[in-house]
Amino acid sequence: MIGRVLSLLVGSMLVLLLMGASPPTRGPRWVISTDDYPPVARRAKQEGTTRYELAVDESGEPTACRIIKSSGHQALDDRTCELVLKRARFNPARDDAGNAVPGSISGLVGWDLGLVPISQPAYAGFGVTVVFDDAGAVTSCDVTPLAEGFKLTAGMAGLCGRIGNAAAFAALLGRPTAGLVSATYRYWMKSRRFGGRLPTDQPVRRFLAHVVFDTTDDGAITWCEVELAPASPLPGFGDTDMCGPKAFGVTRAGGGGSANDLFVDAIATEAKAGGR
Repeated sequence: MIGRVLSLLVGSMLVLLLMGASPPTRGPRWVISTDDYPPVARRAKQEGTTRYELAVDESGEPTACRIIKSSGHQALDDRTCELVLKRARFNPARDDAGNAVPGSISGLVGWDLGLVPISQPAYAGFGVTVVFDDAGAVTSCDVTPLAEGFKLTAGMAGLCGRIGNAAAFAALLGRPTAGLVSATYRYWMKSRRFGGRLPTDQPVRRFLAHVVFDTTDDGAITWCEVELAPASPLPGFGDTDMCGPKAFGVTRAGGGGSANDLFVDAIATEAKAGGR
């Protein structure tokens, strides 16, 4: 039986730990599946998320692996380093002159015996959707949940009053609104067991923020790290510190729990040539 792909993040969410013009980038696709689960961990029903750091040489080969945040289980951590050293290959980092140089990247593997398909939707989130006229002015605005059962707060429901205009969406999208049919400002949270990705079905899309955080079963946030910080305060957040007390401040330090992604982006649909 073909194993299900475990939650794996490396390549698109890279952290360059060596100064240079560009970091290493993901090479040929590779995966870690449930078939790779350590037998001892499977029998003991051990689960968790292992975060690791790889040293990558000038040829793109990983040369060393260290655990920067344990899953809480030695077998899962050891298996993570074993597999990423064996399977991962990268395009090397480049210095300012374009020469290949050593670099370092970090990633994670979510070990989950109850894994569900990665096509599952987000478990929380909302969208602010506006419709434009031919000149790019907003004709309507609506705030809706993007996940079943997600309840809008009063602040979320009132966002049309703050950003339901062409100027706000031009700033969010980084382009004029003329020529667009509609646009949505999205705030999505996903479990890493679902792949940690957003749909990419829109031709116009701009990432605004990305945060990785751990939560316990009772909702406590035990760890938080900003992958992409917003350039300015975003609607729905008090400041640019996405892991701060006004956003996802840690409420119970120590790590552990399930790994999650928060994405904030803006997408839009362009008018077709010859008409809307």
